[in-house]
Amino acid sequence: MKITGVGIDLALVSRFKDKADLAKRILSPNEFSLYEKSHSPDAYLASRFAVKESYVKASNDKTIDYRAIEVQDDSTGKPHLLIDGKEINAFISITHEEEAGAIVILYEMEK
Repeated sequence: MKITGVGIDLALVSRFKDKADLAKRILSPNEFSLYEKSHSPDAYLASRFAVKESYVKASNDKTIDYRAIEVQDDSTGKPHLLIDGKEINAFISITHEEEAGAIVILYEMEK
């Protein structure tokens, strides 16, 4: 395995309170649905924003539409990163309390 990029970001959760307009601009349709149902939408939005910022830093793709970047949790709650609906090789970790933090580590499998 070869690491191809690393990105990390922090987002202050309180800055994402009552930001449904921002959520519509940066969340995928699946994520927006979960945002609307969340018991803590500001923390959900802040954490997803942190993941998307971390991905941009790791990939150096500054032109990507944030709605194309999606986090999906598997049945155990482990997050997976998808770009345009396709899972990519990435380790991600998300945390949130007063701040939301995320790290994205992109990798390629060596042949």
